[in-house]
Amino acid sequence: MNDLIDLKEQFSKPGYANRNSAVTETHPIFGSEKLNYENHDISVLRRNLDEAQENGNNIHELAFSIRGDWLVKNNLYDPETRMIDQNKLKHAEQEVAKTLINKGFNLPLGENESDVVWFGVIHQDTDHLNMHLWFAKKSQETRPEMIKQEGKYKGQPIGVIP
Repeated sequence: MNDLIDLKEQFSKPGYANRNSAVTETHPIFGSEKLNYENHDISVLRRNLDEAQENGNNIHELAFSIRGDWLVKNNLYDPETRMIDQNKLKHAEQEVAKTLINKGFNLPLGENESDVVWFGVIHQDTDHLNMHLWFAKKSQETRPEMIKQEGKYKGQPIGVIP
């Protein structure tokens, strides 16, 4: 891998997540507690993501593509006004994040609720709506079920690329 993303560079200017061509909001990044992160929230997020990486954890990214007919069927898009209900979508992604973090691994990703950091964004610059989610465990992994028990990479968290 040659092109690793530096977190400070990612958040100091519009990057992939918050680029102007993809989003319609001034503050499009959101998380579990807030639908629109402002500068202070981004600083806290960056510190938490730095802590996760310093502790040897991956930052996972998932993207979800959503069809227009599904948005209409679920009252998230009004074809007459041509408006998407961003807040309802963000609330839906908050539920998706909670499910993935708590049920998407052998054990919940974090050892408690405050041990996970995540953020999301909605992109609208393609033929279909995309919802993105980035998440990581903050503390160093100590649970045996989540650590490689044998081989060359014994002791490293499962899923980490050496």
